[in-house]
Amino acid sequence: MHTEQITTAAGLAAELADELRTHAYGIRTSKQPAIVDEGAQTTLILLDDDLSIDVVLSRVCYTVTRVSSVEHEKSVGSKFETLTALLSALSPTFNRAMHRELTDRLSEIEAAQQRDGAEGEGDTSSQPRE
Repeated sequence: MHTEQITTAAGLAAELADELRTHAYGIRTSKQPAIVDEGAQTTLILLDDDLSIDVVLSRVCYTVTRVSSVEHEKSVGSKFETLTALLSALSPTFNRAMHRELTDRLSEIEAAQQRDGAEGEGDTSSQPRE
């Protein structure tokens, strides 16, 4: 998050929209961020039992402002440095989805490296000449 460089509510709304796209694998749905006071607000539906939360992004942090579940009421007012930290704290299913996403990305990188290595095996141009 680069909020220390963002000084306008519109900039924060754009930052929040980017973060929501980045974390889409672990969120069921989200509303387009709206400008509120000195920040940006959105409503998220998490993967866990359709838990709904309202989140405000300020220049300082992400703050949970509402939850739809009594068992998560203690989270209201909680502040987080990143959206990842917020989602990790409230959603075990997000944590599993994030792990799966990271594993998939690493597998893609490994497969690409193996393809590149296989393609380069017949190439002797980088071999030292005698």
